[in-house]
Amino acid sequence: MAGDEDSGYGELPILSVTPLLKFLVVDDVPDNRFLVSKSLLKQFPASIVQECEESTPALAAAQHDRLSAIIVHRGRDVDGPTMVALLRRVNPSVPIIMVSGRESCPAAIEAGANAFLNYESWHRIGAVVDHTLAVERERARVSKFPFIAGPAKNAAAAAAEGPPRILYLE
Repeated sequence: MAGDEDSGYGELPILSVTPLLKFLVVDDVPDNRFLVSKSLLKQFPASIVQECEESTPALAAAQHDRLSAIIVHRGRDVDGPTMVALLRRVNPSVPIIMVSGRESCPAAIEAGANAFLNYESWHRIGAVVDHTLAVERERARVSKFPFIAGPAKNAAAAAAEGPPRILYLE
């Protein structure tokens, strides 16, 4: 019967396709961008890392590109918390991690960063991004349900609270 013939390929395996991760690194210091980018590529070898040193190209990328996360120190033309607020305004859903030499930066979290990492721990940025992406995936999964376990909240009320905030101090 036609169609019963073996094509010679056997059964084709089902491949899972992992979405390509794309990161934006915003920092006015080229050496810092290099360290953060290399650390991201070590954690996510198949990813794309785009670098910016000023706010205008960073905002365009945040608005028009499908970014997995943004890592911000500061732009040449704007400080870190202001950069986070501008990025959050053009892309309310992308995870943003701010890095700074300060011990903590409440202004970054208030501006809309999902997480903060002390720049002295830059080598941990891959793990911090990985954790932040996992938190966002879980948040998206849970928001599909009409009610969230714990205090009685519906998904719309939970979403209105904004993204969870995480501080990494070291």
